[in-house]
Amino acid sequence: MDMRLRLYFDQFGQIAIPVPPPAEQDQIVAYLRAQDTQIARFIKVKRDLIKLLTEQKLRIIDHAVTRGLAPSVRLKPSGIKWLGNVPEHWEVKPLKRWVRLNTSTLGEKTNPDFEFRYVDIGSVQTGRLAKELERIRFESAPSRARRVLRRGDTIISTVRTYLKAIWYVSEDADDLIASTGFAVLTPGTSVEPEYLGYVIQSSAFVNRVVANSIGIAYPAIAETVLGRFPVALPSTVDEQQAIVAHIKTESAPLDDAIARTEQEIKLIREYRDRLIADVVTGQVDVRGWQPGPDDVMDDAALGVLGDAQEDVTEEEDSDGED
Repeated sequence: MDMRLRLYFDQFGQIAIPVPPPAEQDQIVAYLRAQDTQIARFIKVKRDLIKLLTEQKLRIIDHAVTRGLAPSVRLKPSGIKWLGNVPEHWEVKPLKRWVRLNTSTLGEKTNPDFEFRYVDIGSVQTGRLAKELERIRFESAPSRARRVLRRGDTIISTVRTYLKAIWYVSEDADDLIASTGFAVLTPGTSVEPEYLGYVIQSSAFVNRVVANSIGIAYPAIAETVLGRFPVALPSTVDEQQAIVAHIKTESAPLDDAIARTEQEIKLIREYRDRLIADVVTGQVDVRGWQPGPDDVMDDAALGVLGDAQEDVTEEEDSDGED
């Protein structure tokens, strides 16, 4: 069909598949499960490494956006207990005084054929996209696919806030639409957009968001509450840009290591897909294979084969906006 792929059951049911004897089917299942065990362990090690590298990067960000670059800078009390002391020449204002919230939204009369890349909560981890964005048409999109994104915006999840889903939009794009489970922060003229992105990722800000979220299973925070949080920023855009340059220089090796590790996970997944195809079509003969002592793993441990945030479903990505 135009604009979408569809396979009806009558055609699907005509597809021929090879079926080995039951004993060989059992052997294939055991073999593939053993390979999944090894792959799951590999992915877990790589994810643990990404977590460690991300924590190291956040330490760089935390220091830079709370103390600046001058080691001898004089500090002043911010007047906010959780914010603590800040450089003397920095300004402390509520977030809503630094940014505009949710400036553009798709209306119900949007062209049903408008195609866009959808940013849901499962697509975002702290500071980066977790996976390639899905392209969908407005007609078939979830009702929460409404927030229009532009370069320079920062998005932060207001639902399931413990996921710390935050992303700075660094690309030119006229086809990025985010879930209403995000707040979209568009900086004013006195704010360097990328600097704002780092501030929103900082531990002090994120911890405040999580602490003020309401709910147990799916904690959420109202955007009005988010907008009242005090934020300390350098008084000049030049200083903000200098801090951004410093963070990017210091974290570049970490970013490179994270990208390489993510690529390794992608390649091992591709290898797994190819292996499954080869084994179940008889291209690889596993009839003589015997499991080893390291080939046993329970279903919970094998869950690592999924995406890091695949448990965030469309139903859970909701803040009751409808």
